[in-house]
Amino acid sequence: MPSLGCFAVAVGTLVNLGCGAPLPPLAKDEAEKNCRAQAQAMSDAAVNGKWETMADATHPDVIREMGGRKKFLQELARFPDEMRTKYKMTLVDCRCGVPSDIIEHKGGMYSVVNAPLKFRTTDGKTFLGASAYVALSTDGGRTWKFVSGGGTKDADRVGIKKFLPDLPDDLVLPKGQPPLLVDE
Repeated sequence: MPSLGCFAVAVGTLVNLGCGAPLPPLAKDEAEKNCRAQAQAMSDAAVNGKWETMADATHPDVIREMGGRKKFLQELARFPDEMRTKYKMTLVDCRCGVPSDIIEHKGGMYSVVNAPLKFRTTDGKTFLGASAYVALSTDGGRTWKFVSGGGTKDADRVGIKKFLPDLPDDLVLPKGQPPLLVDE
């Protein structure tokens, strides 16, 4: 009778042979749909204070740069109070647009998702602020991780490359836009 150790080695070998191969990339429309849905989930998390969800969707190098997940979550949790006290406004909505054309480059899929932020001031005014995510999928478009990619200032390609060193040069990054007062 074979030992349990032999069984474990055999199963491990089969898993390594069969499951280690990368999955083929999804069709671009499916990858785009996943990118937009996951970006929207991250935006909804920002509006609703679901910091764990935001951290899960953020590129891990951003979290490392911020001092680890715990510190990253603490910074996210401070955001609403800082917006209220310093700027007298709250984030009330964020609707992601259609991702830019997906560019396949060095084993990754890259895109930009515009995610304008809607803020309401304490005196009832509503502003739209430019915001965007640079998105990366390393599993053929199934899951995406995001890096902040612009807002009121032009996106900083050098800064983004700190987290996404293989960022394609032909990926068009957003230009900065000032906040816009909206009549509602």
